[in-house]
Amino acid sequence: MTIEFVAAPSRSANFGDQGPPTVGIEFYSSAELLGVIPSTPPTIGNFAPPVGTPLTRSASVAFDAVDDLLLRRVVVMVVLGAEVFVAHDGDTFCGAFAGSDRAVIAGGWRYTIRRNGGWIVPPVFRLLAIDTFGNEAT
Repeated sequence: MTIEFVAAPSRSANFGDQGPPTVGIEFYSSAELLGVIPSTPPTIGNFAPPVGTPLTRSASVAFDAVDDLLLRRVVVMVVLGAEVFVAHDGDTFCGAFAGSDRAVIAGGWRYTIRRNGGWIVPPVFRLLAIDTFGNEAT
């Protein structure tokens, strides 16, 4: 969300003996100034292989995160047994997932997640996608 500063007199410009108007600062987003605040969250889908498919130790897992406006951040966490790992922190791939990839697609990104050393147990993915207006999809 872009924050803009709008200076507006807090009293009438015809101030007479009340002294000059003071200047206040009000915060508006670009969407508010246009009168539109999108509320549609991003979409996460197009999983490959499909959810529920058994994985080989060396398999990659891919999915798309898209939005009708603009994605701001996608965080990818992977649960392996009792441990939770951050695979992508919104900027870079982390630790054992450094060999993964993010490619630009129409409306967002295609993630291909690989774990160095392979999958030791079946993974569970926790995904959070946030667009530029703060709408979230999990």
